Amino acid sequence: MTHRKFTVEEVKRQLAERDFDLLKTGLQGMSAEEVLALLRELPKAHQGVVFRLLPKDTAVAVFDAMDVVEQRWLLEALTSNEAVELFASLEPQDRVRLLDELPARVAKHLMANLTAAQRELTTILLGYERGTVGRSMSPDFVDVKASMTVA
Repeated sequence: MTHRKFTVEEVKRQLAERDFDLLKTGLQGMSAEEVLALLRELPKAHQGVVFRLLPKDTAVAVFDAMDVVEQRWLLEALTSNEAVELFASLEPQDRVRLLDELPARVAKHLMANLTAAQRELTTILLGYERGTVGRSMSPDFVDVKASMTVA
């Protein structure tokens, strides 16, 4: 089954008519790139509502594709629980990049709601100075010994 892309006018109409089911169904057939382009054309007041209707995987992909200013605005527009869940779903280096742009109060709240393991990985990267490679690297690594084989 092929899906067509929504126009900005269609999304605005469905929001005005509170036809969230139809809007949610239509958004499921759109790629992250299509959704992001749509969000960028919508008024700020509508962006958070549309984002909340996205399937989780699409929402994470859209959020990852946003620039930091867009991410910051969206996090502030979402409810606290939604922002915490979205923040926790990011890779540690992406969390650090976003934390650098958020107000201290928001950053502290988001960090406090991470699991201990997520907080530890994020804190490791925060220990590097801004603008350094260490701050943007992934803390995940593979320890391989010279004696190991592919098998």
